[in-house]
Amino acid sequence: MKSVFMRISPLLIFSLLIFCSCKENNSPAVSYIMINDLDEPTSGFQFFTYPNPVSNRMNINLVIGYEMPVTILISDMYGRELMKLTENNILAIGNHTFEANVDNLAPGVYFVLLNIANKTFYQKFIIFR
Repeated sequence: MKSVFMRISPLLIFSLLIFCSCKENNSPAVSYIMINDLDEPTSGFQFFTYPNPVSNRMNINLVIGYEMPVTILISDMYGRELMKLTENNILAIGNHTFEANVDNLAPGVYFVLLNIANKTFYQKFIIFR
C-alpha cells in the first residue's frame, strides 16, 4: 500500500512555516508562506507578514520570481474587504514590501489575502492593543 505522500507530484514542494516569538525576547512573530512548483505560474514566491500580533502598522513582504499581477487586501473573519493595498498591479521580479496602517480597525482576527496568478493565499493576523 502506497502512502499518501507517494501520490504527490515530486515537483511540488509546499512549505508553510510559522515562526512565533516569545514575549520574553520581544522579537516580532512572522507568518511565512513559500511556494515552489515547477508546473505552476505562481511558482517561486514568498509571502510573509510581520509583526503578528500587530498594534498599529503591519508589514507585508512579497518576494516573487516572475513578473505577474498581484492583489493584496485585508478582510475580516466574515470575508468583508476592509482595505486594499494593491489591485492587479504587475509587480517585477524581486522583493516588495507593503505597509498597512491598521489603527482604524478594532482589535480582533483579520486576514491578509494575496491573489497572484488567479490563486488566493491568505494569512491570519491579530490586532492587539
